[in-house]
Amino acid sequence: MSAVHERSALEHPVSLIEHIERPHCPLTSLADALIADGRDEQVWDQAVALLLCMISASDRTDRYVDARRLLALVAAETARIAPSSSRCADLAALVVDLRTGAAACLDWAEYEREAVLHRFLSVLRSPRWLRTLEPAPGYVEPFHSRRTRWVRDVLDRRHEAMGRNRFEIHVVIPVAPGPSVYRSATTRILLDGRPIIADLFPMGSGEEPENLLRRTGLRASDQPRRVKLAEAYCTEGCCGALYVTIVREGDQVVWRDWEMPGDPSPEFRFPAAEYDLEVAGAEYDLAESYHEM
Repeated sequence: MSAVHERSALEHPVSLIEHIERPHCPLTSLADALIADGRDEQVWDQAVALLLCMISASDRTDRYVDARRLLALVAAETARIAPSSSRCADLAALVVDLRTGAAACLDWAEYEREAVLHRFLSVLRSPRWLRTLEPAPGYVEPFHSRRTRWVRDVLDRRHEAMGRNRFEIHVVIPVAPGPSVYRSATTRILLDGRPIIADLFPMGSGEEPENLLRRTGLRASDQPRRVKLAEAYCTEGCCGALYVTIVREGDQVVWRDWEMPGDPSPEFRFPAAEYDLEVAGAEYDLAESYHEM
């Protein structure tokens, strides 16, 4: 379980966000430009900016045919780019989405996503990139220190085991007011290492953690409960929501009777003790994360 604070360091102009949502999104031309001249930092910055816009609450990387290739090319050229604290934060946001978001659901070849993650993390953990996170002498700015703590948390090696458990809960919380990759806190759930909400419900994002990790939330009991995991970006009344029934059956917790567009998802069963521990840990992490804000 983890609570991850995430914010884009780039304040992307609205015109850029509107531009990439059009059908003629220039991903292919950007990928070709990176191949032609990967040392052009302006091209690299534009590619990262577009990828960050795609993982915002109103868009998704998997809507774009060339997103996988662009991510791989950006990762391949990152070691040649001059580091900065804002670029550190932007790459860390991509790392989070590759671990738990829509980017993890792209049509990756075997071990390709892991290789892209490894490239990003190797660069971010290098001394010359880590030095950019140190504040200038006499410089005190609350957001800078919060952003630095968040980047260092993303780089913490305890996250290397992310996705190895049958059931995991991860919370993404915007670091500060202002332009952000995520406009509000969202809950991400990994089932067998797969981001289940991004995979099953591409038209929306996970419910706010207050709804899933407080009160009854994701807790399991002998009485079946219908739980909303996600809602469409527009409204539930317009494009629906993702529901599942959660019930405890002996020493197992069962997720069944999925309600969503398209084919129903299979039933998932988890050891009850492990399930309860994950939910309790996520509830604790959420409380601690808000305490630190």
